Amino acid sequence: MPLKVGIAFYIQEGNSRAGPPHWALVAHPFSYSAPDVMVFQIRQAAASPSSAGWSLAHTVCSLSNTPALLGVLHVADISMTSAALNQFVAQFPATKNGDDPSGMPFWSCENWVIRVLHHLSRTTVSNIPVLRLPMQTNLIHGHASRRARTLRTAPKNAPNRFAVLPLDGY
Repeated sequence: MPLKVGIAFYIQEGNSRAGPPHWALVAHPFSYSAPDVMVFQIRQAAASPSSAGWSLAHTVCSLSNTPALLGVLHVADISMTSAALNQFVAQFPATKNGDDPSGMPFWSCENWVIRVLHHLSRTTVSNIPVLRLPMQTNLIHGHASRRARTLRTAPKNAPNRFAVLPLDGY
């Protein structure tokens, strides 16, 4: 069954709504508003600013009940089951490990999400890419960051709802 894959943006703890958002990869077969959205992310230990202080923090939850959520950028629908995506994401540690196709000079939750998307775009099933990114990997951060600023001001659809915008929109 195909999955919707997106990037969720959250207000970071201790930051104002204007600070840089936390990034997480989110997926669900039908809707990001479902009660069982898969959330793949890394978190940094407060006492450790080095990349060694990052840890995996994957969960399944409702995004609708997350007050810090700014919204979601929909990346694409992919031809992969939930179990296959879980297995795929499990191969990526929270640390850089010399694998950072984002083109950014530092390691963060943003780089980790971009790395997973990059490798999904390089994965094929029967010679068909699982994911077709709408832009080159090294352009995702800048474009997604601009779209995240739009999410900050986008109206929520209803109580406990959030905006979903396409990654490649303007």
